[in-house]
Amino acid sequence: MISEDKKIKYASALILAIMLIGWGIWNLIRESRIPGSKTVTVEVTDYAETKTTYTGKTDAETLRDVMEELRVQKGFTYDGAEEDTGLKVTMINGLEGQWELSVNGEVTESGPDRLPVRSGDTFSFQYRE
Repeated sequence: MISEDKKIKYASALILAIMLIGWGIWNLIRESRIPGSKTVTVEVTDYAETKTTYTGKTDAETLRDVMEELRVQKGFTYDGAEEDTGLKVTMINGLEGQWELSVNGEVTESGPDRLPVRSGDTFSFQYRE
């Protein structure tokens, strides 16, 4: 038979184990809510020269990943067609047409799915007729 002292020790050990597991789960959940490590900005300038700016934290690898995050979090919409240089954006926030993409002020021919994201980057979409 197990003595009363041993029962208390086993119960204490079990309670401690449950507490440690709960603490570990809480930390995992808390970590998943911490924003990403990279700060990026996406600017969209329409035909009337109205600029909409989206700035936030992300762990996204490519601009397209950032655009998907914006779709979910901020209602940003886009569409496009796959080309040799990557996704060619043909619509942003309901406005269809030609969109020029630049990274940190330099125009690029690469699509958003081919552009890596670094902290401090500014991606700009400019509507072109």
